Amino acid sequence: MITTDDVAEMVDYWLATPANSRLGSDFGNNANMLIPDPYNAEKANSFIKKLIKDVPVLGVLPRNAINVYMIEIDIDKTQLILEISGQTFQLNAN
Repeated sequence: MITTDDVAEMVDYWLATPANSRLGSDFGNNANMLIPDPYNAEKANSFIKKLIKDVPVLGVLPRNAINVYMIEIDIDKTQLILEISGQTFQLNAN
């Protein structure tokens, strides 16, 4: 049985692996595409689709269980967040 800790480890591994860093595979995190335009829903949806493609176990979750959003930390500092069923992962450290 796959636990939430197992899924969190899979997502952490995916986030730590840059896209296209494995020879012959596009596996990995491409969150850098979100940084210049964090309000672009099309880019966010593309990011989520890639995550589900690379970590297929996430495909069984309800459609609204995976979200990407940005929070303002300071006047010139933001944080991109990936949320999966209430568990959050940081996407950048601007």
